[in-house]
Amino acid sequence: MVVMSEKGISAINKKYELSYFGNCQLESIEDLTYITGDINDKPSLNKEDFQQILKLTLLNKSKQSVVDTLYELRTVSGIQWAGPNYYHTFD
Repeated sequence: MVVMSEKGISAINKKYELSYFGNCQLESIEDLTYITGDINDKPSLNKEDFQQILKLTLLNKSKQSVVDTLYELRTVSGIQWAGPNYYHTFD
């Protein structure tokens, strides 16, 4: 599951507890926008408009679990967008 947080909620390298996402049955949270090094040394980084993108790993990997999690995420304040994490393969 991939989640984008709203601008007012996001912060560079902000950490979230599993409990932040309500009753979602999560195994882990990974910040896909994690920034290494000193952020002051990155002049192109727009700190005011920064939005975190998080990868939520579900405890249960079923399709129903994805649907249930999407439904639950609708009630969590500060989430702009949420969707399944698709894997594509090319021949």
